[in-house]
Amino acid sequence: MTTALEVARSSGDVGPLLKLVAQYAGASQTQLAVALETTQGKISKYINSLVRVEKLEMYQRIAEGIGMPDHARMSLGLAPRSVSSHPLPSTPRPATQSEAVQSDRPNTPEAGGTAAIATTAMQGLTAEITNLVLTGLTGGAEPGQDADRDAGRSFALLRDWCRDQDRLPPGVLHFSPGRLSLEQLRQLEITADAFRAWDHQFGGGLRRKAVIGQLSEVSDLLDEPQPSAITRRLLGITARLAITAAQMSDDTGHRSEAFRYLGLALKAAKEAGNHSLGARVANSMARKHLQSGVDGQGVALQLVQQTRTSLGQRLGPDTTALLITTEAWIHAHHGADTAVHRTLEEAAQLVSQQGSTAGLFGVAELAGVAGACFEVLAKSNQAKAVHYLAESERRINEALNLRDGLYVRSRALDFVGLANVHLAQGEVEQACQDARTAIDLAAGLRSPRVTKRLHAFAVGALELHPDEDGVWELAEYVRAKLPVVSM
Repeated sequence: MTTALEVARSSGDVGPLLKLVAQYAGASQTQLAVALETTQGKISKYINSLVRVEKLEMYQRIAEGIGMPDHARMSLGLAPRSVSSHPLPSTPRPATQSEAVQSDRPNTPEAGGTAAIATTAMQGLTAEITNLVLTGLTGGAEPGQDADRDAGRSFALLRDWCRDQDRLPPGVLHFSPGRLSLEQLRQLEITADAFRAWDHQFGGGLRRKAVIGQLSEVSDLLDEPQPSAITRRLLGITARLAITAAQMSDDTGHRSEAFRYLGLALKAAKEAGNHSLGARVANSMARKHLQSGVDGQGVALQLVQQTRTSLGQRLGPDTTALLITTEAWIHAHHGADTAVHRTLEEAAQLVSQQGSTAGLFGVAELAGVAGACFEVLAKSNQAKAVHYLAESERRINEALNLRDGLYVRSRALDFVGLANVHLAQGEVEQACQDARTAIDLAAGLRSPRVTKRLHAFAVGALELHPDEDGVWELAEYVRAKLPVVSM
């Protein structure tokens, strides 16, 4: 171990060290990735000495993740821990009263302010989760919207987040070993991913209450003293669950409640020090403001631009591309052709940097947003409408060919967009076929938002082509398969 530590410290090659950990702890690359807060692919590269550690932060994550004793930490140039230097327990156990008290005390005079702020913020966060859980499980707030209030809330939350993005940096807070094991943490992360997949496949409905219930469980875990690395990951899980709850709430017409969940997600991402998650939340806020009409477009653009300005190079290419395409969509609603082309090209360059790596935002997502942008531009620029409709058709078909079958709601919305494009091109029969496909997909969703879009398409098609039998048949089909749900 000493030799491996010396190699890691002198050359940044942590491969020998991680091989020893994997060998003697019986840990897989995936388990190491969870413990070290990185990806399995990156762990593989470290183990095979294909990449080297260049930043002190990674050494801190390794030390924290595998529970290095003080002498090993000092060999890597890290400060010793002032609390227990034993590894995380393999089985959970309740913290003793003395440990619980000690976990709230600052480890050093320098860390005292940060520890105190984080403890206070955590208490506020868990209280907010409890409030939202009680609201959500008892039926939720009445559907409705207050654009001015939601805009003010969005800007206040974003300003607070941007002002202090390193609330819980690695190595600052050290809690005594808590009652959550790494395996339990991994299961919670898998569950959060499963809920997100549910949202894509089935929309809101009863599954929304399951997500809210899971939030309550995570809130209870945050009330327990945990190691700082575990706490950060729990906060990340909280943010991801809150994003899913927000999406489900918005999907079922509870817009104000969706903003409350996004506010919770942004606060949790801030406490976790997770810039990518925070940017995702800000992007969701911007898109929801964009849906509210002309008044929301300016708010949406400011949110996206403020997020990009505040974070700069801290975001990965996929997250940056996500923000940029939202900006492109906003420009499309303004009829700003040049700005749309510029931002879509910028996003395409970022997506190409990822190569075949699956990220938050890839070629399928880019194609889908681009198709929507050109569909909107075709309505505002009659001189180029034919060109923009053709480009929209091409991009949406590209998205449909690339999208995973998991993304049922996105595919349904793609087909709605394609139906609108074909209707504008005068291809009524093809437009009705596209709409039927979207209806069949939406029949398995609990998504009033998609249902509303399809009913709106049928009404618009009837107004344009009242003599077409196929259009009337489509209108009957949508009424039979997708009864109107009050939003």
